[in-house]
Amino acid sequence: MPDRHNPVPHPARLFAICTWAAVLGLLGLPVAAWAAVATITGPTPGWFAPVMVAAGLFGIVATSATFTAMHRRWLPWYLLLLGTAALLATLLLTLEAG
Repeated sequence: MPDRHNPVPHPARLFAICTWAAVLGLLGLPVAAWAAVATITGPTPGWFAPVMVAAGLFGIVATSATFTAMHRRWLPWYLLLLGTAALLATLLLTLEAG
């Protein structure tokens, strides 16, 4: 966790991380809605809903943790990549089930 002795992140770095996180959030909403509709309206496998929830929560936690790791050199980017991978996994699972 950052403390008062850590330098303020460069504005360009902060902007890039915030933009990437915002894009993940905005793209995650329609995927989650599509998965919810697929679960409610169609026959989906029993594992679908728990896996979707777990993958979605993992992506949210990874993306949120980016902001606590802002002062590290590479860790925020790795966490955003994990969030992106979770979003792609949920998208692929939803395409398969829906």
